[in-house]
Amino acid sequence: MPPEQPPHPVDDAAWRYLHDLDEPRPGDGTPPFGLPVLAEIPGLATVLEQLREADRLIARALEGILLLQDHADVIGTTGVSLDTWLATIARRTKCDARMLLSAAEMIRRLPTLRAAFQEGRMSWAQVRAVALKARPLPCSLDDRVDEAVAAALDGAAGAEPDAVTRVIAWSLAALQPREVAQQESREQQREFLGMQPRPDGSGGRLWGEFSGTSWAVLDAALNDATRTDTGAGSQGGDGDHRDTGPSAGAEAGGTRRAARLVELLDQRLAGGHGGDRPEVAADGDDGEAQAPRRAAPSRPQLLLRADLDTLLDREQTPGALLTSILGGQVRASAPTVRRLVEERGADLRTVILDDTGSIVGVGRRARVAPGWLRDAVLALHDTCSAPGCTAPARASELDHARPWQPARPEDLPGSTDVGELAPLCPEHNRHKERSGWTVRQSTDGRRSWTHRRSGLTTRTIPATWRPQAGTPPDVPDEPEG
Repeated sequence: MPPEQPPHPVDDAAWRYLHDLDEPRPGDGTPPFGLPVLAEIPGLATVLEQLREADRLIARALEGILLLQDHADVIGTTGVSLDTWLATIARRTKCDARMLLSAAEMIRRLPTLRAAFQEGRMSWAQVRAVALKARPLPCSLDDRVDEAVAAALDGAAGAEPDAVTRVIAWSLAALQPREVAQQESREQQREFLGMQPRPDGSGGRLWGEFSGTSWAVLDAALNDATRTDTGAGSQGGDGDHRDTGPSAGAEAGGTRRAARLVELLDQRLAGGHGGDRPEVAADGDDGEAQAPRRAAPSRPQLLLRADLDTLLDREQTPGALLTSILGGQVRASAPTVRRLVEERGADLRTVILDDTGSIVGVGRRARVAPGWLRDAVLALHDTCSAPGCTAPARASELDHARPWQPARPEDLPGSTDVGELAPLCPEHNRHKERSGWTVRQSTDGRRSWTHRRSGLTTRTIPATWRPQAGTPPDVPDEPEG
């Protein structure tokens, strides 16, 4: 009779999870992911399931790494380190192996992140991104980091993966305000502008590195000329398309930026005057007309987004300067935000947010959003608010969640208010209703998208949304009123 095997030293629940012993299996006739339309395209359903299965397998692999680290002497038994096994047998690159080991360590430190990955509420890509953001933080902040992850997951359930990751990243940045200020200082020290002339004297090229604040100024100055709206607010009319914003071609945009840079420098050398159209001066004392002078150009205007507590100096939460390039934003420390408000003057438009991410002090009720209201709406978003779209918000049109002119008489019309408006790129603004999407929006800019044909639902979250007490629980299913 063989000797009785001793019990395995590993916790039973962890061992059963690692070996997929308790995983529920879908019953016969259950539509894939609960969406009957996917039964019509089984190939698509298979691909989606395979990708979800890959996440489940990686989640189990991370648990296996933790079990090996806790209960097995890999080097002592095999003579080879765990990361070497990962590289030689699992075919992981050194970067992949380090990422797996780092992620395993982070899920050990962050129980909410661990549970969310095991339960399928977060993908491997999201866990990897959060681990990279959280790894530099000291272990003493683990509880607060875990709370930030839990709050983001609870408030952003069903939202796009990038939105959830962005919310967590901003929450983590707020835990170390000094790091943001130190990063600003390092960036400022690295600033430079290189100039290399061609040997034949036919011209040359520029290149350089700029800090976040300087980059925002350059973006405002050089890309302002590529926008066709002048502050009144371009608005597509929920499907009525107008071609606004910069050209889709990067080469055309680069050509315009180069011309704009030369124009601004030329105006500066001319004493601050210049422009495309001459302006005739008043007659002189001798009755003869003075020489024409050019209209002074308008100064580039920066759009700053900041929390109220940042300006009141109660917190050190970073603010953001919005840029049009890549639909981005530049993170700024609280002292820099306050300095910009005090020093920049008329060329800085500031949008203040309360502790739920809602805009403070913004009016309502206008058909086409005026410039101030447009800027307030754009301050909520970095990109087009359509699912998965990364087009810059500042080059997009404004869309009413409920169409201004509803397709059916029984539908309520939209209103021109912060709680209804969000940016959509021209392509998505043209086709939102035609493609079968209905949208509901909450007062803090979160949108719920439902596709009638497929039954697919998803949520988009504005860049300003923060998981804090007082935030409305969810996007309403039906519009109020």
